[in-house]
Amino acid sequence: MPQLLVLTLISFLQTISYAQQNILMTKEEVVYHKIIKNKPAIDKTYAIKLATVIVSKASKHNINASKYTAILAQESGYKLDAVNHKSGDWGLSQINYRTAKAFNFDVKRLLVDMEYSVEAGLIVLADFKKRYGHKEEDYWSRYNSSNKEKRTIYKKLVVGYM
Repeated sequence: MPQLLVLTLISFLQTISYAQQNILMTKEEVVYHKIIKNKPAIDKTYAIKLATVIVSKASKHNINASKYTAILAQESGYKLDAVNHKSGDWGLSQINYRTAKAFNFDVKRLLVDMEYSVEAGLIVLADFKKRYGHKEEDYWSRYNSSNKEKRTIYKKLVVGYM
């Protein structure tokens, strides 16, 4: 009897859509699959660790982990040591020099400490959510700019990673 149950469950899972299967995955698995989809060549062990950190820290700051995963894809392509010398942005979450100074983030640590870099971006997003979330559903687009036109472009780029 248990074998029949297992075969029935396998048959059922094969018939439901991928989106429906996501319901059966943990948040970490969903985020991991998004990371792999967005950057197929990424080291799988690194992606597992990153997914775990994103889900843990996003939950702590009450930010949607899947959306933040898309933001990180746009910002750094999931590269911990990403530096944009032109704009002065550092780490996974591409914290710029003004934001680093305002929140007293350690710029060097943003480039080497995955948890710190992920959480720094979430602290910024949580601040935007607190200030603008009650009146703007897309408060998260402020992560890139306060300029409305630039935010519109940014939203389209991030949505492409969702």
